[in-house]
Amino acid sequence: MTNLNLQLRFEQRLQNHINKGLDVRTIDVEFYLNEGLRRFVDVWYAEYESNEASRKRLSSLVATASQADSSAGFHPNGRYFALPADCKYVVQEHATISLLNCHGATTSKTGVTVIPIKLDYYNLHVDNPFKKPYNDLIWRIDTGTRQHELIYGTDTTSITTYYITYIKNPAAITLLTGTPETTSCDILAEFHEEIVDKALEVAIETFKLTNSFNINP
Repeated sequence: MTNLNLQLRFEQRLQNHINKGLDVRTIDVEFYLNEGLRRFVDVWYAEYESNEASRKRLSSLVATASQADSSAGFHPNGRYFALPADCKYVVQEHATISLLNCHGATTSKTGVTVIPIKLDYYNLHVDNPFKKPYNDLIWRIDTGTRQHELIYGTDTTSITTYYITYIKNPAAITLLTGTPETTSCDILAEFHEEIVDKALEVAIETFKLTNSFNINP
C-alpha cells in the first residue's frame, strides 16, 4: 500500500471501533501510523533471533556497514566507533584486528567475535584472564550515544575495522508532505495491515484517554 492507501485503510477500519462520524485530522493519522510502525518494528525485533516470521517482517530493514575510523575510548584498549545514522538495533557484529604473529610481523585477523557487555560485567571480569578480551574476542559497550566502544585484548595491536548488520530506522510515513499517493512504507507490503493494526491500537488508546470518541466494545 502507498502511504495514502495506508491512511484510507486506517480510516476505514477505525469506523469499526467508534460509533460516531469520523473526524480525525490527517496530521493525527500520520502520527498514529508512524507510532504503529515503530511498535511493529519493536515487537518483531524482540523475537528476531529466534523467530523466522520476525526476520521476514523486518527483512527490508536489514542493512550492513563497516567503520574503520575510530577514536580513543574511555577504557584501556578501548576505541570508539560511530554507528550509521539510521541504525536502530544491531543484530550481528564482528571485527578485523591487527596483531603481531609469532615472527613479530604485523598481520590481520578477520571475523573476530564482538560481544555486547554491561559495565558491571566489565568491572567483574576486566582482570579475569579467562573472561577478558583476547585475539578471538572483543567486548562492546553501548555508550548510549551514536557510537560503540570496542575493547580489545592487550596482545592485539588495534581494531582496524568494525562490521555490523543492523535493523535500520524505517523512513517516516508522510501524508502532509512529499508524494503520499506514490510513496510506500519501507516494510514489505504483505505486512502493511499489521502496521494498521498497531496504528489502531495507538489511536484507540488515545481516544480512551481523551474521551474523544465513544469506543465500540
